[in-house]
Amino acid sequence: VQIMEHFRSMKPIPAVMLQISGGEPTIRDDLPDIIRKGKKLGFTEVMVTTNGVRFAKSIDFLQKCKDAGMDAIYLQFDATDDPEVWKKIRGVNLWPLKKRVIENCRKIGYFGLMLVPVIAKGVNDHEVGKILDFAKDNSDVISGVVFQPVALCGRISFEELMDLRYTTSDLKVAINKHTNNAIKRFFPIATTAKMTRLLAWFDNMPEFSMTSHKDCGFATIIIVNEKDEWESIDEYFDSEGLIRWSNKVYDMVQGKEIPKPTGFLKGINLKDFGAVAGTVGKFIDDMTDLGYRQMMKAYYFAGGIKYVKHPEKILTSKTYQGFARLIASPNLASAANFLHTKNLMVSAMHFQDAYNFDLDRVCRCLVHYGVVDPEDNSKTLEVPFCAMNTLHRERLELANAIKGEEAKKAEVIQAEIKELLETVKN
Repeated sequence: VQIMEHFRSMKPIPAVMLQISGGEPTIRDDLPDIIRKGKKLGFTEVMVTTNGVRFAKSIDFLQKCKDAGMDAIYLQFDATDDPEVWKKIRGVNLWPLKKRVIENCRKIGYFGLMLVPVIAKGVNDHEVGKILDFAKDNSDVISGVVFQPVALCGRISFEELMDLRYTTSDLKVAINKHTNNAIKRFFPIATTAKMTRLLAWFDNMPEFSMTSHKDCGFATIIIVNEKDEWESIDEYFDSEGLIRWSNKVYDMVQGKEIPKPTGFLKGINLKDFGAVAGTVGKFIDDMTDLGYRQMMKAYYFAGGIKYVKHPEKILTSKTYQGFARLIASPNLASAANFLHTKNLMVSAMHFQDAYNFDLDRVCRCLVHYGVVDPEDNSKTLEVPFCAMNTLHRERLELANAIKGEEAKKAEVIQAEIKELLETVKN
């Protein structure tokens, strides 16, 4: 609670996303209470990073976490049905367990699970396409995939380093090879910084944006069409144009600029938009009676609709309908709901190690560990993710370790895992 309160008290903008990690957070019986407290403190997004063991074993515990306000599950997911890959990475075949997590989420109607594979060259890089296919086949539960090219912590020879090193560039090649080049462009995470702020402003919520370094990772959306085929989002609308338009509207909002929305309708034949035309007209007719925030929503819609490439499909395509809802009612919820129309977020975050450490990236880090200061328990430390693993983890963990306790031996842990897997299968 101390750590959560610390991040929510930050100025000028408090942290809005809470990722509960570990270790393994689901070993705590009070995890639902922690999630609930996070929501009460004002975190708009509460995520749980997990190996999935307890969610597979106990659907009741999963339900309690959902009811408490868990917005997303980040599920460790390093392979699909290849038992040898699982054994090489995790020591045992976890595939049955991972499938059970998906099944349990489906049973309770949970959407918002992200697959999180760590990819190492020569170990599981051949699984990239199969992981994408699994996400596509289970898109009623899975909202996307966050690939994490391996970070190599600890001492390692240069030869071993090069054997295992896998980069975001390698990942892009693998994704496009599998999807037949369906993703035209991979956007750095910071590309949508102003758009995110604008959506938060429309919601009258604290504005936040993700302004990470361009080398930290990428994010994009890939469409699964009615034929269950991969398709580029750029086949549906001009994503770059929409981003530029969002940036322009946000700049206007910052300057309290009053727009002339009818000017954006020049050159647009509203007959092409069918029923949507009436909505545009209603927005414009009512604009004088709306407050500035509502007026700018209308303006955003009037200017954004032109980025739809095939407006006649709005009445028949769920993807087009999801996009229309996003620009007609622009807010964080409609942006998240866009993924409910069988669209998948595909992203990557390449965490650093000592062998590719870049101080510029650390200075713009998005993901900070909250750690109680071992020298003064009344203080909370904010540690950038990559700096934590490379510089601070050993010192902080030793300082915060439970005195007099011995760590379990590896063979004991392996035996416990195998025993647990048997209970999951049953």
